[in-house]
Amino acid sequence: MYKTKEIRWFFDNDNQHIREWFKQPNLNFDCSEERRDLYLNCKSKRFNIKLRDNRIEIKQRESCPIGRTNLYTAFGYSEKWMKWSFSLQDTQAEYAQLSELKKNEWVEVAKNRLTLTFVDVNGKLEIKQTAEGVESGCQIEYSKVAVKNKISYTLGFEWFGKEKVFLDDALLCAIFGDTKLTLNQSMGYAEFLKRKEL
Repeated sequence: MYKTKEIRWFFDNDNQHIREWFKQPNLNFDCSEERRDLYLNCKSKRFNIKLRDNRIEIKQRESCPIGRTNLYTAFGYSEKWMKWSFSLQDTQAEYAQLSELKKNEWVEVAKNRLTLTFVDVNGKLEIKQTAEGVESGCQIEYSKVAVKNKISYTLGFEWFGKEKVFLDDALLCAIFGDTKLTLNQSMGYAEFLKRKEL
């Protein structure tokens, strides 16, 4: 079981300022590998079930979102999630059997992700390219998301581990600039897919 605290926003247009911030460590969508996840169409804001890389992942929101969490110029809902991840034993057969259910049971979501993980080392923030091997940190993600050929963009902050990493105003200013994000844009993937009435 893996616990996280997350704040995420979805919007229709690419945010040039945020994308440029990710370019500093040489991250851009042209170089990011597209991955395709299959989400079970459970029409729930609280559950998220998906197939990825021969694994099945289940996420459950622990409680109602906490409103008006402020990150610089952005207001969002803070959500606590629990995630379980299981490897499919007979990977090819089981994955094929699950993914070949009726088309309306699964929704394919194509993602190009830019991610950085911030960790606290003796009171100073350090950047890691991935969250692998990191016990506590905050992963910041900017992704281009395609659902049924419609493109959206999402910015997410995911805190994990026992020690919360504090992101100071200087860092948040660099990320957001004058970008303003609202509560109406703030939701997890489960609600995003539900709103699309998939």
